[in-house]
Amino acid sequence: MTVQTRFYQVSGYRAHSNGWFKQYDDKPMIRTLASETSKYFRPGGSDAPLELVLGILPCGASYVLLTTEQMHLFTQKYRLNIPRGSWRSSDFLSLSPIYFRSEAELSSKLATYKQRPRNKNRRETEQPRDNSQANRGYISGPVLVHYRAYFEQQRMLYHLMDKRISPEKFALSPPSWLSGIRVISVVFVQWSVDKRRRDERLQNPSLIEVGITDAHFPSFLDTFSGTSLHLKLKQAAKNPHSKVT
Repeated sequence: MTVQTRFYQVSGYRAHSNGWFKQYDDKPMIRTLASETSKYFRPGGSDAPLELVLGILPCGASYVLLTTEQMHLFTQKYRLNIPRGSWRSSDFLSLSPIYFRSEAELSSKLATYKQRPRNKNRRETEQPRDNSQANRGYISGPVLVHYRAYFEQQRMLYHLMDKRISPEKFALSPPSWLSGIRVISVVFVQWSVDKRRRDERLQNPSLIEVGITDAHFPSFLDTFSGTSLHLKLKQAAKNPHSKVT
């Protein structure tokens, strides 16, 4: 179950952090943020990585976020202006932890949100939009890109089962079903030299190995016990009408 909370964007297009320390220069903000050691920023301890929030929008674009608690603590400590407006948790398909072990890691990530110079040939009537390295491929079209959020949701599930994070920080209520989850994992390997057309390979794939594991969580994290099955093709695989295997 989700809880409606608010988040604040760090760096990038129309970020809430713009102008906190120096206009159009995130270096002072990055340096200060990376030095934070409180439990709100490093729940694993002062020597643990910095924990922020990664939000994925329905279009697939991503942003690095601060929680409301982090934002208030940060702005009060350094006497910064409290941002107007905010992102709502419901704006995102997924909210998950993102970790930074050093100032360099944080700087490298936030650099991908830097806006490119405006195209001189762009029409004046065109609406400005995020053209950063991280997001320009997702913002430009109307297509919804859910796979990035789905991947982050699986990470969240694992973190919740392993009790690594606080659900409330990511706009979640502790789920009642978390104490008993059945996970079935299926992995398969296709024959790499299949020369059929792509549509034929997708419709009737040539599998040479299949692995299946059935496990119950969170007990699996303690016992590493489950049921696994490994199937492997014994005969030589070959292309149709081919004499060479």
